Amino acid sequence: MLLYRADDVRVAVEEFLLSKCDVRRAEVVGDYRRRVEVIEEISFLVETDDFPSVIAKLERHGGRTPLLSAENDTALFSLSSGILLRIHATTKEDWGVAIIAGTGSKVHWQKLTTITGGLKTLRSNRGYEYIGITDHSQSLKIARGVPAEDLWTQIRFIDTLNERIDGIRILKSAEVDILADGSLDYPEDLLRELDYTVCSIHSRFGLRKTEQTERILRAMDNRYFNILGHATGRLLLKRPGYEFDTARVIEHARQNGCFFEINSSPDRLDLSAENARLAAAAGVKIAVSTDAHSTREFGLIRCGVDQARRAGLEKTSVLNCLPWQTLAPFFRR
Repeated sequence: MLLYRADDVRVAVEEFLLSKCDVRRAEVVGDYRRRVEVIEEISFLVETDDFPSVIAKLERHGGRTPLLSAENDTALFSLSSGILLRIHATTKEDWGVAIIAGTGSKVHWQKLTTITGGLKTLRSNRGYEYIGITDHSQSLKIARGVPAEDLWTQIRFIDTLNERIDGIRILKSAEVDILADGSLDYPEDLLRELDYTVCSIHSRFGLRKTEQTERILRAMDNRYFNILGHATGRLLLKRPGYEFDTARVIEHARQNGCFFEINSSPDRLDLSAENARLAAAAGVKIAVSTDAHSTREFGLIRCGVDQARRAGLEKTSVLNCLPWQTLAPFFRR
């Protein structure tokens, strides 16, 4: 449905929610609030003490409005106009956060709710003081990379969450693509707002060794480059890594105040133990990251820790063994 036609739907649904469903507040979010040109789903945030009653009344609206799915605080309906209607219930206390979160894209919001839903577990079970949110950047379409405008929304959302959550800090980050010419995949005004960046290569693996090396060195020259992610791009038993001059890149990282990652994914374990040992010997610190794409994968950190131990790393060589107040200055060049 074209946006201007969705204006009438928005008015009708909002009036029904307020007058017939006895909700205290109703506000449109999602694609409509972001004024996307074509609307496939219109989403509302509501404050109510009786969400099941709201669902039942909406089902009876206009004779029958089919309910497609329902959970404790979310329901999805099919409207006769041909678009979907999503209703999400929240509390007065969480209203502001929910408005910010609901205004982002659906994929973006699902990622964030998945991660933030695991914060209590990370605090209580693992003793984490902080966690970084590092969605892929916009050029990596196959991994649903986050457009710049959605990353701005995520930044504001995380700032709001950090004001409300005790005991753990959410770090604003991104896995930023290193493009073929060595530039980074987001503009500098956006990169500046992040607590740190993980910069990675996901394309043009076939460049010659000298070209790949220069690509990485140019990327490291950007003041907002912090950590080189899965440095060789290898996938164990599936694909060898691309070639670059390891010694030159390690030395350039040391000179520029850049760092490396041990990616804990069992498919990667990149850096290798050998390269991690070389980096640490040169005085370049290393982050051990989970590369978790869901809360179920947080436990994979053990694989990265094993790799760090094989490399002989001590705590002093591992970035995320540091408390945030000590770590933060390392990311400001």
